[in-house]
Amino acid sequence: MTAQEFKKSITSFFKKESGISVSEAKKRIRKTLIIDKWGNTHGNSIQAKNVKVFYTNNSNYCGGVKNGYGKGWYISNAGFTGGSTIKL
Repeated sequence: MTAQEFKKSITSFFKKESGISVSEAKKRIRKTLIIDKWGNTHGNSIQAKNVKVFYTNNSNYCGGVKNGYGKGWYISNAGFTGGSTIKL
């Protein structure tokens, strides 16, 4: 499965299980998101079974921008063999 196919599949699964789209999840998270004075985030995710849409304020997340990650919106899943995280 290609990265694009996986992204489509995981976003479809999230929508089916949560009843909301990824766009709606982002809107809801923005309403509750708190970034404290140290840069820690609170209220930064919505989870549906083992799939989570979240925002991170960490510029070094998953190795940072040089690895295609860093601050931003993500969708991830967890499983017995690890999981995958995709930047949205």
